[in-house]
Amino acid sequence: MKQNISFFQMAMLGVFVAFIIVGVAIFAGLVPIFQDVDIITPEIIVWGTYPAATMQRALDAYNDAVRFDTLKMVYRQKDPATIDAELLEVLAVGLSPDVIFLPHDAVFRQGNKLYPFPYQSMDERTFRDTYIDEGELFLTAGGIAGFPVLVDPLVMYWNKSHFTTAGLVRPPAYWEELIEITPRLTKKDDASNIFQSAVALGEFKNVSYAKDILSLLFFQAGSDIVGDQEGKFAGVLDKSVLPAHFGGNPGLSALQFYTAFVNPGTTIYTWNGALKNSTQAFIDGELSLYFGYASEFSGIKARNPHLNFDVAPVPQSRSNPRRQTYGKMVAASVLRGSPNPSAAFRGATIISGPVFAEILARELGAAPARRDLLAAPTPDAATPVFYDGAIISRGWLDPDPKETETIFRNAVESVISGRATPQSAAGRMNAELTRVLDSVFGYNQSTGFNLFDPLQLINK
Repeated sequence: MKQNISFFQMAMLGVFVAFIIVGVAIFAGLVPIFQDVDIITPEIIVWGTYPAATMQRALDAYNDAVRFDTLKMVYRQKDPATIDAELLEVLAVGLSPDVIFLPHDAVFRQGNKLYPFPYQSMDERTFRDTYIDEGELFLTAGGIAGFPVLVDPLVMYWNKSHFTTAGLVRPPAYWEELIEITPRLTKKDDASNIFQSAVALGEFKNVSYAKDILSLLFFQAGSDIVGDQEGKFAGVLDKSVLPAHFGGNPGLSALQFYTAFVNPGTTIYTWNGALKNSTQAFIDGELSLYFGYASEFSGIKARNPHLNFDVAPVPQSRSNPRRQTYGKMVAASVLRGSPNPSAAFRGATIISGPVFAEILARELGAAPARRDLLAAPTPDAATPVFYDGAIISRGWLDPDPKETETIFRNAVESVISGRATPQSAAGRMNAELTRVLDSVFGYNQSTGFNLFDPLQLINK
């Protein structure tokens, strides 16, 4: 009996030794077993307009942090001016990318190309708790049109040297304060030519982001810009969402305020069309207050290292209890033509997840769109301002950004040239916005469209 057990043990030991030898040989590549079998890792193609080098750094940092090797994401940089046309071309031949970085103002024009994420997989409550309020622009009756990743809020850059010279200790927190300090910050020569401006407002051609600044003013004045009007999408610049006692026409109020700064007959005359572009004027130290995006901060420092400036939230309206700024939001959206929707949705959730979103926001100088990240401590003095701006950011569903840019421009230029009163210009803006919405969707009163559902609207 003892001999049989000893023999059995010796036999088993031999088998184990053989397994170990074979295993070592396979691991060392001496045995060709499995060498011809590929381990397939899903690959998704991601389109966007961010620089490829920036995106690659973000992907590399993400992979280092997470060691995620079960999904390969390939990023392809596209020109903002041609990305829409390129997308149509590849969709026509069945070569759709899987995921696209979708700006919030592209939901209308790209809605019929998107694959909405069902609420059974992420309910609306979870979405709202995860992302900032502006992210709700991606909620539709058919599902989630995109997972918010970043938001780049409008903030106020201020020249600290100008303020010190004028005896001012802080930037304005309200527009009323801006009106009070504008004469103190505006400098003119003996011929009444402006050589230092308090703020770049009133013109369109030489004010960077004039349309976005106007959108901010419309929001703060109480307008949603586009909304439900008699059962269809329409311009609602003349409709206020503020309590009744505030009253007024928000579109008219905002347009009057904006154009007042170029009127030589006012005490706040500080800007005109002969001055250089507002971005360059601020960098050159000729502008006290500049409304720009958070992502411009490092670029301004690099272009003029000697500029003594800081950043603050945009001024607010005392008439509106809700703090607001305008923000450019981008989401990760899955395209209907994706050859691998399950992998595409996994990629979109990774891109909008806390690790990747924080890395990408840092690379681009923007803010993440996630509430959990915005609540985290920040390492420098500027980032809290950007995060605060992200939290209060708003945007609107723009049916055709190029056409609406023209509408905004025409309104401003008609007022400052005297061709139209602010009231008539605001009314025309509203009518033109409605016209563009009608042309995009082909409305009629009997369609029964579900309002604020871009995907369903376009697919009808």
